[in-house]
Amino acid sequence: MLLDCSARYAGGAVADAKRCPQARTRMKTYVLLFRGINVGGRNILPMKELVELLEKYEYEQVRTYIQSGNVVLKGVNRPGKNISLRKMGSGLTFYTCQL
Repeated sequence: MLLDCSARYAGGAVADAKRCPQARTRMKTYVLLFRGINVGGRNILPMKELVELLEKYEYEQVRTYIQSGNVVLKGVNRPGKNISLRKMGSGLTFYTCQL
């Protein structure tokens, strides 16, 4: 029997997908395009660390494309301000689009 978790986890937290079967069905695929990283030896962003950071925010199936900073992932919520990139370096920005 599946339970309705919407009232229990109001606000649509990313972690809902791990706790609530209905949230998993609401997961969407997103593409993140990081601006100006790994270009000419500036703004170095190791992809392994980026994947670990995004998984910490409980996004799933996080995949990167070479060292370009292009990321494809699945999540309940659109990646945005909830992701702190301060650990990765200052001035990093990314654009998000939903597939």
